[in-house]
Amino acid sequence: FDVIFAHPDAQFGLPRVLHLLHNICTRTTYLELLDEHPAALVQLVRLCTASPMISEQLSRYPILLQGHTHIPGVFTHDFDFITPDECDYEFQLGSEKALVNVGSVGQPRDEDPRSCYTIFDAETNQLQFRRLSYAYDETARKIYSIKQLHDSLGDRLKAGDNRPLNSDRILGIETALVSDIHGNLDALVCVLADIQDQGIETIFCLGDVIGYGPDPQACIDAVINFDLCILGN
Repeated sequence: FDVIFAHPDAQFGLPRVLHLLHNICTRTTYLELLDEHPAALVQLVRLCTASPMISEQLSRYPILLQGHTHIPGVFTHDFDFITPDECDYEFQLGSEKALVNVGSVGQPRDEDPRSCYTIFDAETNQLQFRRLSYAYDETARKIYSIKQLHDSLGDRLKAGDNRPLNSDRILGIETALVSDIHGNLDALVCVLADIQDQGIETIFCLGDVIGYGPDPQACIDAVINFDLCILGN
């Protein structure tokens, strides 16, 4: 409520936000997202306060937009997954819950190398998946020219491939796998010393380098030279 009452038009925003919260209170994922991301909550209050239409749309059509799997499509309330090809690249959202993967701009994984993004029309509640050809052969050539990037990354980019990277080409005999550092430099230094003691030269970071800890920049500086580092999670 602090976020709501901090808004100069709180008298308009309060009933609209409460109406929205009433409609999503059984959907813990949405509530957890708002709790964990204060900026999203501020944006939600701003939109609901500014427009009763947006507040009503959010309440009537609870959808979750996400990425990261690199495979575009819609998970429906019935646990079906509908790909863009299966809906002719347009999908009409209804009143039931839906989880929408908007696709990947730079690393498609659905065996289609074209770049993908999604247009959402809040007035009609319709999705349009967009696929665009670009010079991915040229991008792959750039990857091949950078010694820190393995050729498998370029191969996979050209194929829009979802298969794992060719481990014979990128793994040593032993590889140290680190993850969820979360800005804790002291712990990272300890782990890196042990990796060195073990005689392991290849290190992969599987994401979540920063957040929650006191030394985000130092941790980024440390992992940026690893053999592989996933940014984000």
